[in-house]
Order: sequence, then structure tokens, then C-alpha cells
Amino acid sequence: GIDKASARKALGIDDHFTIVSVGGSLGATAINKMAADLMAWHAPKGEINHFHGYGKNGRERFPKMLRERGLDLSKYPRIKAMEFIDQMHLYLAAADLVISRAGAITISELEAVGAPSILVPYPYAAENHQYHNGMVLQNAGAALVVEEKDYQKEWLIGEVEQFVRDPGRVKAFSENARKLAVTLSRYVTKTPAGIGLGIPETMEMALQECGTLRILFAAFCSVIGKILGRKGWCDIVAGPKARGIDGPTEGTIPPYDHYV
Repeated sequence: GIDKASARKALGIDDHFTIVSVGGSLGATAINKMAADLMAWHAPKGEINHFHGYGKNGRERFPKMLRERGLDLSKYPRIKAMEFIDQMHLYLAAADLVISRAGAITISELEAVGAPSILVPYPYAAENHQYHNGMVLQNAGAALVVEEKDYQKEWLIGEVEQFVRDPGRVKAFSENARKLAVTLSRYVTKTPAGIGLGIPETMEMALQECGTLRILFAAFCSVIGKILGRKGWCDIVAGPKARGIDGPTEGTIPPYDHYV
């Protein structure tokens, strides 16, 4: 995986504290509100990079939220708001803090890059599974979880301010997130040409640690996700047992057994 310094160089981001907030391709009103609250707090200081994806449903709503808070983002070059964040893998790797939903694939991506996070579970997910997804990370010291019904602007600003002021906290959350990650790279042998070849020994290791069903499920999700190219596809394909899977990720096995 790419490291933070390389991701920032690729994106042209300096070494200031960097927040990435995103609510998925359709957007999430709660996360859009949180992003607007944070921007209103840190914009005048001009010390924080903030990249926000407001989603399709935020095209009109998010600019309105900014206007209500007296914000004109053209005056703040460190803040970028867009409908869709391209090269998300780079932004996640570059972030000091990510604010997002808590689908299992999102969480596996956060774990893979070691990104500290504030997770906002989708409240209407089956059996509230996103909350339980997020609590795996919170209990491991890798994330904070806040449900929409409990959100308070003062709490969010206070927690983010602690991350900004304490690099040690960012480092600890990042290390704890990485400890939860299970990646395919440990089971794949690279040839001189850079082509990954799963040899019998490494595949045997993968099967022993992850299980056949888990690996097959990961491959299945990747294929279907590329075909449908949309969020929420696993709810359609695999039903409610596909806990929170909301999009494919390359090179990462969804930590499915953590979240069921």
C-alpha cells in the first residue's frame, strides 16, 4: 500500500493536518452537516486541509449549508468540496483523519491505510450493523463512533482539535487501525515483472488464516461491484447478511468475520 508521504506528494498536499470527509456516492446529509460545521470552525485559521465529498444528493444541499454558516470556499484554498472524490485510495492514505460511514469495505480500507477515523453509522442499515462495524474499531482504539442522533457540533470540534494538537494520538489510532487489517499482499509473491502470482504455499497460508468462504466472498464482491459500479450493491446481491459491504476495494480482503 501507499504511504502517507507518497500519497500527499501524488496529490500535491502539504504537511498540514488533513481531513477527508465523505458520505458515499449519493452523499450523507449528516456527514455533510458535520463537514460544514468543521469548515466553519477551521476555515478562518487556514491551517487545516479539508477534502469533502458531498455526493449526488448534496449538490444543492451542501452549498446551502455553507451559505448558512457564512462560508465562501473560494476564499479558503485549503478546503476543497466536490461531488465525488476521485483517487480515494490516495486521499485516505494522505489523511490524518477520515470522517465517513461504517460499511465493512470502508472500514477495511481505513484499516489497510491506517487512517484514524470518526465513523457515523448509517442509522437505517439492517440490524444497525454499521454501528457494530464501527465499534470494532472504537474498541481497538482506531476510531470514534458517533450516531446521528447523538451528534453535537461541540463534541466533533473538540475531538478534531485533540487530533490536530496531539500527533501522538493520530499515530496511536493509525497503528491500531493497521493492526486490524488483513491484506492479500502477505499471501502473494511478486515476480520480477511485478505480476502477483499466488503460489500453493502462500494460498495455503491465506486459506488457513482467512478461510475459503471469506476469500471467495471477497472475490465475488469485487466482481459484482465492478459490474454494478454503485454503492449499496451488496444489499441487492447478497442480502442483509452482507453486513455493510458497500463497494469493492483492490487488494484487501473485507474483514467480514469482524463485522457479522
